[in-house]
Amino acid sequence: MPAPKAEPLVFTYRFKFPDKSAARMDVTLDADTLLVQASDPNPAPEWCKLEYRQCPNCPLNAKENPLCPVAAKLHGVVDRFKDCVSFSKVEVHISAGQRTLRKTASVADALTSLMGIYMAGGGCPILDRLRPMLLTHMPFASGIETFYRSLSTYLLGQHFVAEAGGTPDWTFGKLHEASDAIQDVNQAFCKRLQGLGIADGVLNAISHLDCFAMLVGRQLRDRQLDKIRKLFGAYMGPSGAEKK
Repeated sequence: MPAPKAEPLVFTYRFKFPDKSAARMDVTLDADTLLVQASDPNPAPEWCKLEYRQCPNCPLNAKENPLCPVAAKLHGVVDRFKDCVSFSKVEVHISAGQRTLRKTASVADALTSLMGIYMAGGGCPILDRLRPMLLTHMPFASGIETFYRSLSTYLLGQHFVAEAGGTPDWTFGKLHEASDAIQDVNQAFCKRLQGLGIADGVLNAISHLDCFAMLVGRQLRDRQLDKIRKLFGAYMGPSGAEKK
C-alpha cells in the first residue's frame, strides 16, 4: 500500500494597508517538488505569454510552453498589487505551518518576500536551482542569511551530483555563472512588467530579488567566506585542516 501523499506546504501572507484595506495571498507548494500550485490564467493576458519580452537566456519554446511559467503563476499577485507604491508602509502577517511572523515594512520589501516564492517555485528552468531554498523560506532575510543559505543549498546540490556519479563543484566556480543567469532572468522579468504601466511596488520587489542574486556573486568574488570561516572552528584541526 503506497504511503499517503504529504500535505502541501502553504504560505499565507496577510497585508493591512494604512487606509484599512487588506489583502490575503495563499501560496501552495507541492510537498514533493516545492512547485507553486496555481492555475494558469484563462484567458492569459499578453504579458504572461512566453514570447512577450522573453528572457534572453530562456531555454523554453512557445510551441511547448505558450506561457511563461513564472508569469502565469504570478499574475494574481501582480494584478492585486499593481497600484501599490514601493515606499508605502504595510503591516504583514506571514504564516507557514507552525511559524508566524509579523512586520511593518514597505510594500516593496513585503512583496520581495512573497514574490520570491513564486519566482523560485514557478517552474522556470533557470530559477529552479533556487527552489530547494523554499524548504527553509525566510521572509525578510538579511544579506548574510541569504548568502549563507545560497551557499549551503549549492553545496548540498553538489553532494547529490557526486552521489549520482557526476563531477561536483566544491569551489563555487559554477555558482558565479548561475548567479549571473538568475540576474539575467530577474532583469528581463522586470522589463516584462514595465510595459504594464503598473506602480513601482511590484517592480522594485523584483529588483530587490535581483540585488540578492548579485550580492551572492559579489560576496564570493570579495571572499566574504573568510568572515564565515571562523564559525567552523569545530570542524578544523590545530593547523587549520579538517580533523581526520
